Amino acid sequence: MKAILLTLIALGLVGCGGVPVTRDDASKAQFASKPTDEESIRKIRGYLESVLIDPDSLKLKCSKVTEKAWAREDVFERPKFGYLVICDVNSKNRMGGYVGGKEFAFLFNGSSFHAFDYSHFTYGGSGTRYDLVR
Repeated sequence: MKAILLTLIALGLVGCGGVPVTRDDASKAQFASKPTDEESIRKIRGYLESVLIDPDSLKLKCSKVTEKAWAREDVFERPKFGYLVICDVNSKNRMGGYVGGKEFAFLFNGSSFHAFDYSHFTYGGSGTRYDLVR
């Protein structure tokens, strides 16, 4: 019985590591041309205005477009590659009050665009969710 319990605990701990992002993954990734900061903000604003309850109340603070990077929704998902912009997004809720800044990551790669809502994450730092390609 103890052997079974120890085996289950060991398997559980191994599973917590998630899918690592390898140099091989990064070397196989295809990268389109890097968008300008203005292009990325325009696309981000358009996306957020389409999903927010009160898009007119949007307060947005974003980083500049990074060099080549990867991002993923959770540690068990394969990473997506492109150019990363990290934003602090704040807007009003249904009650009319601001909800406070929430972290979003946006990944651009040519016509491909991915939005990652990291506001609900409670684990790890940026290296588990996004990072630059090294």
